[in-house]
Amino acid sequence: GQLATFFWRYKGSPSVEVSPLSPACTGLPPVDNPVIPDSGGTTDCVATTAEPWASVWFDMHYSDTVQSCTRPVFSVSGATRIVDRTHPNASDGNPGTASAPWRTIVHAAEEANSGDIVFVKAGTYDDGRIEPRTSNVVFSAYPGDEHEVVIRGWGIRAKGTSNLIIHGFKFRDIANNAIQVIGPDVRNVVIADNDTYNTDYAGVSVRGVLSSSDPENFDGVRDILIIGNKIRRASMINSEVL
Repeated sequence: GQLATFFWRYKGSPSVEVSPLSPACTGLPPVDNPVIPDSGGTTDCVATTAEPWASVWFDMHYSDTVQSCTRPVFSVSGATRIVDRTHPNASDGNPGTASAPWRTIVHAAEEANSGDIVFVKAGTYDDGRIEPRTSNVVFSAYPGDEHEVVIRGWGIRAKGTSNLIIHGFKFRDIANNAIQVIGPDVRNVVIADNDTYNTDYAGVSVRGVLSSSDPENFDGVRDILIIGNKIRRASMINSEVL
């Protein structure tokens, strides 16, 4: 590239027309990225438990083979759980199905098993801090309800849980961090397309361990993808604010 520029300047910087036959430069394919490996040709935007979810988002945003995906399709090995506090039969005593949904995301985070997907319907949820109990779980706004799921008061704190997706939520007036990921030994976490506003601390915070115990320790935190989020009015009280 430098050599071509040298000769171009040597020739007096002539005008250049791009040939329509030239290949388009629309982004780096994931295989060329040294951080997130290629997922094996992900072009259909399906996130499965058999491949790193992070690479699906990376493909969506940076691969020129993906043109029309606005969100991934989640395919998981466990059950599909529904949270819908506006449903007339909503109760945390329910099995979490479409006809008998759970009422709170707090309960869903405690009850979801490895391989499950938790879809949250539109509504305002202000029932306390959401702390996923197990790894390998998807937490997403129900398809079509992205940013219509409003979480107030307390956000999501994922401590020691890997293979996790947090997608499509709107956080408002949060005491502490809106989304916090804490190790140790946390891998393959995707925080995508969320909207945070007016948080006491960070919009998104990722730490190796709790800051009170060892603020500089990030050992064991790998493959965290934070992409497509909108973060506004986050407090600058801490240096890790994103």
